[in-house]
Amino acid sequence: MLTAVDVRSKVPEVRGVPGLGCVPWMLRDGPGFLLREARAHGPLFRAKMGPGSLLVVAHPRDLRVVLHEQAKDFVRGNTVDLVRPLLGNGLPLSDGDFWLKQRRTMQPAFNRGHVALLADKMAAVCERRLADVPLGATIDVHRFFTHLARDVIVETMFSDSVANESQRLDEAFVEVSAFAGSRAFLPVKIPIEWPLPSNTRFRNAVATIDTVVSSIVKRRRDGERKGDLLDALLDARDPETGDAMAPEHLRDELVTIFFAGHETTANMLTWAWVELSSHPEWARRMRDELVALAPDRPIVAEDVAKLPVTNAVLREALRLHPPAWIFARQRLEPFALRDYDVRAKEVLLLCPYVTHRLEEYWPNPDVFDPQRFLEANPFTLGGGREIHYLPFGSGPHVCIGNFFAITEGVIAMGALARHGRLQIAEPSRVRSVVASTLTAANTRARVEAW
Repeated sequence: MLTAVDVRSKVPEVRGVPGLGCVPWMLRDGPGFLLREARAHGPLFRAKMGPGSLLVVAHPRDLRVVLHEQAKDFVRGNTVDLVRPLLGNGLPLSDGDFWLKQRRTMQPAFNRGHVALLADKMAAVCERRLADVPLGATIDVHRFFTHLARDVIVETMFSDSVANESQRLDEAFVEVSAFAGSRAFLPVKIPIEWPLPSNTRFRNAVATIDTVVSSIVKRRRDGERKGDLLDALLDARDPETGDAMAPEHLRDELVTIFFAGHETTANMLTWAWVELSSHPEWARRMRDELVALAPDRPIVAEDVAKLPVTNAVLREALRLHPPAWIFARQRLEPFALRDYDVRAKEVLLLCPYVTHRLEEYWPNPDVFDPQRFLEANPFTLGGGREIHYLPFGSGPHVCIGNFFAITEGVIAMGALARHGRLQIAEPSRVRSVVASTLTAANTRARVEAW
């Protein structure tokens, strides 16, 4: 019997096995495990993890407290220490006054008007990548979209190329992502300084990413401006103080955008085609919409709001398979959630994967059905007061790159609509893999004519 009730707090508690708690289940299939337990006990429960525990929070009324009503009181704290050696103090890892200053300094670079200026570069990358994939070819869909999204980030952020470094860079990102996934739920934190092979590979991967980013920034400082994201961040000033970002803070934000930006989009597009392979009627509806609007040209930023079916497909893929399937918060003093006592510094594991599958908000929650967004608002990105949908987080800390990601996704779908469709060879064999985000394995596909 895996479950028991914690009499002290009355919050259901999943105890797991002696000594390890729920660690084996989280490492084997974290999303599936949390969903099963939420359906058994409700979307607020504790999971024992070695000597400690996590408070899993997935109901919108509880998420509203943490992410909206009392957002200033809940911090990342030490829950992000695992990836801090890579991302430093970038937006997803910072709190308080420093986070606020960075957010308002960076926000203009990610507003819709500025993202629209980058759409042509997004489209050019998509067209170039697809030109290398003839009809009839067999590809790994996740690898293809990972490389495409990487190139989009490089060209929109740096107006540069990493052709000479692409293999080393890809290997570094894979290593970092796998490291984060393998360490996230260990009951004992292993110091990064220990001379373990996995630690050495991780440190080398971080050094590779740092070298590539710093060399591009140096070339830019010594050369002409390009009108891209890097220029926008170099020119960015805090509207209240007039301060520019310090070099070390710029580094953290660039690496964060580089790493998180391409991985999230690649996963969104991969899962979309996994689902479309099993739902060809939606693939056809999406293709017909895209071709009707732009039969002989790339999708541009102004088109994004004119494509409800394409938006609905992407948003439904994000609902079922949110890349940021969990994230964490802490409160530094004891507090009450509903009528339950929560200890100071207890880790709250917020779980969009479960929230997105609550039947009271999503009828037939495990079914891929973009129609649910056509009947509501296909352009929602989350972040509103009704937070049963939060693929990019919600509240003040909602992802700064949400519109960038959706714009890139729609443009990529538009390029594919004029090129061919991706048919996953065996959709039933695709499985979720927890790395730093929720990714997919077994995604071999054939590029077919429509």
